[in-house]
Amino acid sequence: MNRTIIFVAALAAFVLVSPAVHAGDFGVSVSTQTLSEDVSYFGGLTLDKPVQETDICISLPWGFYLDFWHSMGLNDDDLSSDPGDEIDVTLGWAGKVKEWLSLDVSITYADCAELLNKEGGDYISPSVEAGVPLKLAEDHYIEPFVLLELVFPVSGSDAGIVVTGGAKHTWEIGSTAVICQKLGLRYYQVQNSQEYGCLVDYRFSLGWKILHQLIKWEPLEHVTINLPNVKAILPLYNQHEANDKDPEAAIGAGLTIVF
Repeated sequence: MNRTIIFVAALAAFVLVSPAVHAGDFGVSVSTQTLSEDVSYFGGLTLDKPVQETDICISLPWGFYLDFWHSMGLNDDDLSSDPGDEIDVTLGWAGKVKEWLSLDVSITYADCAELLNKEGGDYISPSVEAGVPLKLAEDHYIEPFVLLELVFPVSGSDAGIVVTGGAKHTWEIGSTAVICQKLGLRYYQVQNSQEYGCLVDYRFSLGWKILHQLIKWEPLEHVTINLPNVKAILPLYNQHEANDKDPEAAIGAGLTIVF
């Protein structure tokens, strides 16, 4: 808990002294997607049934944001019955500290099933991501990035570290569609058990802006239908052969609304 307090204090101090930070307007984005199955962040399947994932991100002044993410397994009507059920709450700051360097600093509390019970595998995860946005053409960008995540279980002592390096790709095709891709090589290690491994993580989304052209409402910035959404994990190595996982992929569709 002391490490969490220190991290939050450091985040606040960094934002206050950074010359690139300035106040901005409030904003809200809401997105939801249905995926064919729940592919784990560390490879394998968390749930081999469809899941519904919903995210609400509130943009705050000075670059801060508050994010609520919810995953719900669609295999039953119990919202806290299996590993597909989870609620994450994230407080962070994102912005450019140099013209060529963007940072995203955050801390997340993950409430895992059984929800609202810290014995259910809950954890706290501070993270720092640094990226270098590169403009390829008009509305066409690629951003190499490095992401460092620390994982501290609320109950237990199996702390871990996760490092991901890769690139993000965004391409807006006129006023019709936007392509988003993310490819990362991830290394993870669990401190006490000394378990470690690495994998490839790939995400793809094709967003259609058809609804935005039909809905004329001033508070709306844009409405996008995301079809398809793809999430794929390719495990490369795990120290314990018993934990070897097969490649997995999920496909689905969703909707994003930005105010």
